[in-house]
Amino acid sequence: MDSLLRKWKLKKNDMFDNFLIFTQTNWYQRQVALCSNIDLTLTKKGENIYNKKVDSLFYGANETISFGEGYKEYDNEIKKNYVLKDNEIHVDVIGTVANWKELIYYKKPYLVVEYIWKGEDDEEHKAQQIYEPCEEN
Repeated sequence: MDSLLRKWKLKKNDMFDNFLIFTQTNWYQRQVALCSNIDLTLTKKGENIYNKKVDSLFYGANETISFGEGYKEYDNEIKKNYVLKDNEIHVDVIGTVANWKELIYYKKPYLVVEYIWKGEDDEEHKAQQIYEPCEEN
């Protein structure tokens, strides 16, 4: 888990537009999302308690991650359940429009956020956001 703790900046989106379409994000918002710089910061707050902060033009979040405590509601729109398994963060997301899974892991030297969902074709689909470490000033 320690390898995930730092500030990251988005390097690459891989099939992320497909995920945004799945979540019914409109065309204009998708264009902004795909062109925006995104910073993601993971920090430790206490024993099994972490903070995930996302900063970008199109989306911002500041979430407390507690492992093994069941679903917690965020932004009155989605519920998330966080589980730490094999140094990976597994997230089950229940949204008002769509449900999906996220997998957050370190693949040297990058942080990968993988989105996994079932489409209308009942097939599993995946998208990724790949982050590189921010240079500390």
